[in-house]
Amino acid sequence: MIDTPLNGRRVSLEKSFRLTANADLQKNIVAYLKVLRSQRYSKLLSPDNTDNVDRLIGELRMVQKLLDVLELGSEPLSDNLLMSQAS
Repeated sequence: MIDTPLNGRRVSLEKSFRLTANADLQKNIVAYLKVLRSQRYSKLLSPDNTDNVDRLIGELRMVQKLLDVLELGSEPLSDNLLMSQAS
C-alpha cells in the first residue's frame, strides 16, 4: 500500500483521492489514469517488451485500483469516516 501524508496523518493514496472535493480535479486525474492505463496496455502487448511484463502488470493494477476509487458518482469520505477507518 502506498501512503501519503495528509494533514499530519498517513492515509492510503486511495483515501487521499477520495478526499478530493473538487470534481474537476477528480475528472482530470481519471482522464490521466485512463491514458496511462492505455499506454501501459500497449507496452504490455508489445512482443519486444517481455522483460518488464511483471512491473507493467503491477502498475496496471495500481492504476485500475485508483480508477475504481475515482469512479464517477463516488462520494468523498467525511472526516469522521476517515478517522474511524484510521483507528
